[in-house]
Amino acid sequence: MKNRLQALNPNIIHIKDLCHAYHHIAEDATQSFPKYIVDFVKEACSFIHRSSQRIIQFKEFQLQKRKNNNSSLLDSQEIPSFRDIRWLSLGTCASYIAKNWQDLKEFHEQQESSIKDNFTSEYE
Repeated sequence: MKNRLQALNPNIIHIKDLCHAYHHIAEDATQSFPKYIVDFVKEACSFIHRSSQRIIQFKEFQLQKRKNNNSSLLDSQEIPSFRDIRWLSLGTCASYIAKNWQDLKEFHEQQESSIKDNFTSEYE
């Protein structure tokens, strides 16, 4: 079928695996992002996600903060992990950081993380 279609129209491109093609498109698109932003997103999520103790501490931190502010406990969601091979993870992590900016900022400061100073008005 592919050969017949290409004989009729040589401009037709055959893609066997559309998901693979989307992965390459997304991967190429992220190359245009500033490296310091991508590195910040990776480190902000990975710092917590690399340690099961920090995951627990962050959950407790968020729960305590929600109780103190009388906020819904449903606002807290698990921090996503960043995976280079999962092209959607960059967007998921960036979205999580945007929604939980203040919590992440305070937690990183409390933990003395290496990127705590990156949570400045420069990114806000």
